[in-house]
Amino acid sequence: MGGLPPPPFLARPQRRGWRGPSFLTPFDLDEGEEGILESDVRLDQVLRSAGDRLTYTYDFGDDWHHTVRLESVAPMAPDAPRAVCTGGRMAGPLEDCGGAWGHNELVAAFLADPVTMPGLDDDHRDWLPAGWDPTHLDLDEVTGRLSLVGKDAEDLLAALAPERGGSGPGFPEALQPLLDLAPRAVELEFAQLCVRATTAQQAELSAEDLAEIARPYRYLVELAGEDGIPLTAAGWMKPAYVQRVYGDLGLDEDWIGRGNREDQTLPVLQLREMCQQAGLLRKHKGRLLQTRLARSLTTDEGYVEALASRLLRDKNEYERAAKALFALLTAAPGAPAMTTW
Repeated sequence: MGGLPPPPFLARPQRRGWRGPSFLTPFDLDEGEEGILESDVRLDQVLRSAGDRLTYTYDFGDDWHHTVRLESVAPMAPDAPRAVCTGGRMAGPLEDCGGAWGHNELVAAFLADPVTMPGLDDDHRDWLPAGWDPTHLDLDEVTGRLSLVGKDAEDLLAALAPERGGSGPGFPEALQPLLDLAPRAVELEFAQLCVRATTAQQAELSAEDLAEIARPYRYLVELAGEDGIPLTAAGWMKPAYVQRVYGDLGLDEDWIGRGNREDQTLPVLQLREMCQQAGLLRKHKGRLLQTRLARSLTTDEGYVEALASRLLRDKNEYERAAKALFALLTAAPGAPAMTTW
C-alpha cells in the first residue's frame, strides 16, 4: 500500500502475522486500497477461538493502536447486555489530545499537581474538561456507553430522550426551537450531549473560581455605587468610566484601542449588557443604577447563582435556545467549550 496508512482493522489469529486481506472502510476503498469492507464481516468470523486477536487503529495521525483478544467463548444468557466493561485501569485518553505523546504529557502534569498542572500552557488548561481526572474509571459509565454501540438513530433517541419514549435525561426545554429545525443526525448529537452533561462527574467550584467568575460583574455593580454611572446623551457610559473598566479589569489584553468609548470597546459593552440582562443594572434618568437584586448580593457565590439563573433567559426563543446549547456544550465533558463574559 506504499505510503498509505494501515487499515483500521487487521486480524491476527493467536500471535501469528495475518497474511490475508485487511478490513477497510468505504473511504479506504475509494482511495484505492485493497481489502474487504469491514461492514461485510461478522465479528465471529474473525474471532473464533480463544486467543484470536484483532488490531485496530483509531484516528490516523494520532494512531491509537488497540488489540482486541478473544479470551473465551460461552453461551449468552437471553437477558445479557450487549456488552459489559468488566475491568480497566485509568480513564481513556481525551479526543484530539495529540496521540500517546500528548496524553502522557497531560497525565504527567495532572500527577505532578492536579490543580496547577505544571508544564501546561493556559490554552491546554482551559481545554481540559472540568473535573478531568485521568486516574478515574467508572465501569458503569463505560458499560452504559457500550450499550449504545450498534444502535441506529431511532434506537439511540429512544434510549436517550424521554420525549421519544426513552428513559434518558431528555432535552432542556429551551432547546426545543432548535430541535424542531434539526435533522435527525443533529438531534442525535444533542441527545448524546445531554447524556454526557448529566452523567459526568462535575467539579466543585472553589472560592477562587467563584471570585474569578463574579469579578467583572461585581466590579461594574460596585462602580455604579449609590449614585450610578453617568451616561452620554446617546446612552453610552461616559469615557472616564469606560476607561476605568477597561484598565482595571485588564480588558486591554484582549482588545485594541484606547478603551474610552463604549461603542468601540466591545468587551466593556458586552459586560454592561450582560449586567443589565442579569438584572444587576438598569437605566434610569441618564444613569446606570444598581437594581434591588444587585444591592442584595454580598458574596461571590451569590453573584454566580444570580448569573447562572438569569443569563440563559431571553425573550427570543432562538436566542434562548442558542444559550442553552452553549451551556450544554460547556457542561458535556469532551465537547468544545468557550469562555466569555
